[in-house]
Amino acid sequence: MLKKKWLVMLGLAIALGAGFVAGQQVQAGTSEPGSSGDPLVAESYVKTKVDEQVNLLQNKIKELQAKADALQTRVNELEKQVK
Repeated sequence: MLKKKWLVMLGLAIALGAGFVAGQQVQAGTSEPGSSGDPLVAESYVKTKVDEQVNLLQNKIKELQAKADALQTRVNELEKQVK
């Protein structure tokens, strides 16, 4: 009877250990939201990411516009000198 209890306890311990290892593997397999491994994301996540990129692009446009304006001013100055 004692041997049977030990075998049952051993079986439960092995099953518990296997369940723990399997759970860790499943948890470790989660992917980045929006990646091919996890294509479904919340609308707010997408909106946040899009807004970040839009802001970066708008800042870059402002930078480039300022450079273009400075170049145009310089061209106008040079044209006046030539005349």
